[in-house]
Amino acid sequence: AEFEAGVEGVVFVTKGKVNLTLDGELHQLEEGGYAYLAAGSTWGLENVSDDIVSFQWIRKAYERLEGYEAKSFVTSDAEVEPTAMPDTDGAWKTTRFTDSSDLAHDMQVNIVTFQPGG
Repeated sequence: AEFEAGVEGVVFVTKGKVNLTLDGELHQLEEGGYAYLAAGSTWGLENVSDDIVSFQWIRKAYERLEGYEAKSFVTSDAEVEPTAMPDTDGAWKTTRFTDSSDLAHDMQVNIVTFQPGG
């Protein structure tokens, strides 16, 4: 759980399965699972399997823009279509979990994929 006020975070599962309790709701995250943890949210992780779980945990002070408030959400890389970058013929793609035009979010955590020649 996040113990510092005003800090947001992202959990991105890279191996295994984990249970995430986010604001009282249980989510099961597998490899590719992504959770945006809004500042002020209550959350916890638990490895309920017999296997090792690896994940990226990224956190930073939330820089709120007046009139906007980021909300916690859970998704996965399987649910988000990668977007080809301009002028790359699809050799360079990004999987973006938040809309870059959404001013409530002051950070992005993306997956960048390079094909040969990208």
